[in-house]
Amino acid sequence: RRQPFEQVRASGLERRAAGEEGMRQYWQRVKELAAALNGDGCTASPDLFYRKCCDEHDIHYRTAQTLDGKPITRAQADNRLFVCMKKAGKTPILGRFIIPLIYWSFVRAFGRRHWNKTRGS
Repeated sequence: RRQPFEQVRASGLERRAAGEEGMRQYWQRVKELAAALNGDGCTASPDLFYRKCCDEHDIHYRTAQTLDGKPITRAQADNRLFVCMKKAGKTPILGRFIIPLIYWSFVRAFGRRHWNKTRGS
């Protein structure tokens, strides 16, 4: 087993592989939790390449928490959706900016009712 100081010296390739595995596990947890919470992906919109982002957003809206159990506000959840969609987009302008901006605008404009409903407000 590696000692903590040895982890610091790990090669960039090892860190990247560990990071990729960690991300794969994270998104698997998102998929499973979203299914358990009856998440519907990108509600009333095509999922395109953004299903994992919408699943994560569904979790935030239904629980008001991150996957780590930390509280999250509606604005933070919506901003995380935008950032995730920008990273997941396949084309530079349309997929990484315009479509994420449209989805973000809609959740900001129309998401309050659902956010409040899941809080019992």
